[in-house]
Amino acid sequence: MRIAVAGASGALGSAVVGDLRTAGHDVSRLVRGRAHAADEIGWDPSYGRIAPGTLDGFDAVVNLYSTGLAGERWNEARKRKIHDSRVVAARTLASAVVESGVPVLLSGSETAYYGDTGTVEVDESAGSGTGFHAELCRDWEAAASKAEGSGTRVVLLRLGTVLAADSGIIKVMTPAFRAFLGFRFGRGDHWLSWVAEDDAVAAVRFVLENESVAGPVNVTAPGAAVQREFAAALGRALRRPVPWSLPRPVLRAVLGEYADSFFTGRRAVPSVLTAAGFAFRHPDLDGAIAALFRAGT
Repeated sequence: MRIAVAGASGALGSAVVGDLRTAGHDVSRLVRGRAHAADEIGWDPSYGRIAPGTLDGFDAVVNLYSTGLAGERWNEARKRKIHDSRVVAARTLASAVVESGVPVLLSGSETAYYGDTGTVEVDESAGSGTGFHAELCRDWEAAASKAEGSGTRVVLLRLGTVLAADSGIIKVMTPAFRAFLGFRFGRGDHWLSWVAEDDAVAAVRFVLENESVAGPVNVTAPGAAVQREFAAALGRALRRPVPWSLPRPVLRAVLGEYADSFFTGRRAVPSVLTAAGFAFRHPDLDGAIAALFRAGT
């Protein structure tokens, strides 16, 4: 297949590009600004600009482009920037897909779509939750779904917390754990839907190549865990205790409203992937985290 990948410079995106190429696909990377390499295609996701005909001849587009949630304290301006960057980029690619008649569009989203589910297990049939993050995901998905009316197969990748050695929550928490400052968020009783990075990468290729899969897909491991179990598993992998609790007010003072996402529980299960026959390499949390550190983290 000839595939264009947006967000290819991110941790997950770069891993997806490598995996698709290893599988024999011809992959081009959509990059912001001007292209500087033979495998690059320039576009402007911030302003929703992509040259007419850019996607002509492609068999699929994988959109993993997003402005990161972290980096700055959340205020209304920051939230608007996050919202608009993701929605505008998704809408732009959906329109370009329709214009060029691309048969398949995979577009990133997050399990935050469901809001705070408490202890309730949710699959892809569940509705959207409330709050900024849930509304962001709903708008993000709606923008990508505009390609459906043209006959394009649209898959919405609702990603859980991706466990990777050099990015995300593992990268953030590991230094503190190594310094014997292992912690959980609050009581640690909120649910965490997670997925090992190699499983997330494999799931992208699986749904790309599986024509029966369309619509929302929870890219999460079968076994969600509460946050204190996640912290304990990380502690076991690093052979460190987890004696501390990080209170919400402390984190909110630093991160603003973004801190609330660390105390919001989602128990999302991968019903679509499981029904389609996808086999997880790391279905349990301890095994997934231990594999990261066996690999040299």
